[in-house]
Parts: sequence; C-alpha cells; structure tokens
Amino acid sequence: MKKSVVIALIVSLAVLQGVFAKGSEDGAGKVHVVKLGTTNQANHPITTSLKHFGELLDQYSGGTIKVEVYSDGQLGNERDLVEGVQIGTLLMSFSSTGPVGAFAPKMEVINLPYLFRDNDHAYKVLDGAVGQEISEELLKNNIRNLAFWENGWRQMTNSKRVINGPADLRGLKIRVMESPIMVATINAMGGNAVPMGWSEVITSLQQGIIDGQENPIINNVYNGAYEVQAYLSLTRHFYNPSVLLINEKFYQGLSAEQKSAVERAAAEARDYQRKLSQEMEAEALKEIAAKFGLNINHNPDIAAFTKAVEPVYNQFADSLGGWELINKVRNVR
Repeated sequence: MKKSVVIALIVSLAVLQGVFAKGSEDGAGKVHVVKLGTTNQANHPITTSLKHFGELLDQYSGGTIKVEVYSDGQLGNERDLVEGVQIGTLLMSFSSTGPVGAFAPKMEVINLPYLFRDNDHAYKVLDGAVGQEISEELLKNNIRNLAFWENGWRQMTNSKRVINGPADLRGLKIRVMESPIMVATINAMGGNAVPMGWSEVITSLQQGIIDGQENPIINNVYNGAYEVQAYLSLTRHFYNPSVLLINEKFYQGLSAEQKSAVERAAAEARDYQRKLSQEMEAEALKEIAAKFGLNINHNPDIAAFTKAVEPVYNQFADSLGGWELINKVRNVR
C-alpha cells in the first residue's frame, strides 16, 4: 500500500514538473503557428515562394514561428485576406496591391499606368524610401507590409480581336481588379472596365459577360484564362507588385530576435520569388503560344497607350497627395 502511494506521488511530481517545464517554454519561446492566406493556386510560383518563406522563417526563428500556407482563396478573396490581417482573424496574408489602396491610399500610386520604366526601377522604388513611405499608412490599420514581391507586368487578353492601340479596345468589356485607378486606366485606354473579383472571371468570360481581362502572363497560365481567350497583347500597362502582410499587433508581440527572423525571411523569399517569377514568365509565354495558340501581339503601340492614360494622372494626383509622390517614384534612378 505504502509502495503504491509512493509510486503515485512520484508520478504526480513528474507530471507537475512536465507541466511547469512546458509553461516555462511557452513563456520564453512560444511556438506561433501562423496561417497565411493567398488566392494563388497551389502550384503557382508565388505559393511555392510563400512556402519557401515559411521554411526560412522556421529556420531563422529557431522553430518558434511556423507558417501554414493556404492557397486557392481557401481563406477568402484578396479583400477578405487584407481585412483578416487588419482585425487579427488572420495573422498573415499575401495580396496584389489592387485591394490594398482601400487601407492605405498612397499605395494606389503603384497602380498608376506606365509608371515604372522596368523591373530594376520598380525594385529600387519599392525596396527603398518610397516603398517604405507608401507602406507606413498600413500601420494605421494594424497592418505591416513586410516586403513587395512580384506579380509581374499586366498584359491584355480578349476573345474578339488583336489589340494594337486604343482604338482596338473600344467597345470591349475588360475585367480589372477593384482599384479606382485601374478602372480609370482601362477606360482611358479605350476599353470598358468591369471591376470584378477573380472567382467570377472565368465564368464571365465563358458566358460573354466580359470580353477580356488583364493579368500577368504567369497568372493566366495558372488561372486558366488563356483557355477561354483568343488574343494576347503585351501592353505592359501596369507593373503589378504584391505585398506580404502581417498583423501589426502580432508582430509587435514578437521578440526582437523573432522580428529580425520575420524580416530576414521575407526579404530573402522576396528575392527568391522575383527571380523565379522572371524565369517562369519566359517559360509561360512559350507555353501559351504552343499550347493555346493565341494570337500574340509582342509590339503593341505603347506610345499611344501611354498618351491615352495621361488624364489618369491628373484625375488621381490629388488623392495621392499631389504630384510629389508621383515625381518621387519617377525620379528614382
């Protein structure tokens, strides 16, 4: 009997020691499991890069931050994902810049047409002081932008005809993201802009509700748009970055070491993703030409489109704080 009591006491002490030890570990190095939502497909290079980000963060945080990536809009559309991070129902998300302007008006400057000269110009702007300035507004909404990743140059597709200049877009209903600047741009280019969430686009194209859409090359390979389109024009009218977002309250609750790990992983994964994006875009263009046989216009009249969209700058300059921010972007060398 006494022996049984002694054994029971030993077991109880062992259990209590285990509980206290676990509690100590939770206080000093709690493991955070972070859900990260994206609307990109599971096999999309962005999703692949987000998983790479998770692996880097796991390594750099010493295993204290684990990232679970949810693709294909499982956690909602892009607007839902940004709002989720804002209110804290979601700790991280990945979104194109289209919906983000509603949370940070200065972010809309990125959506101006023909703003960036090339990839190098875009990287210098977004990774530098200007990118930091336009991201700071998000902090007011409890959102931190960790890095600008690459969504690519947006191109025009449609089911009706070859697009070479503004006149060719007349009468065509073109889907755009829900960004006022993007809507105004497509209208200025000659088309009829139809703002629409992506979940409705393929069906709308099939049913003739819209005639075309605009998206980076890679996106259209993975989202299936080229299967229901006949013409592609490389208009490069927007350079479309994306943002890796984190809930600010959660971020501020991390240790200095964990914050450093988050920022390091985001920057390294950004560079990884940009390189992968450029490599895969070249391959994607070959694939759509071979597999889908689209009529591809490699040299549309960019000068004519650039001239056509000039009024968009005047229309939105005031809402962006005047021409100062626009000129800051243009003057980066």
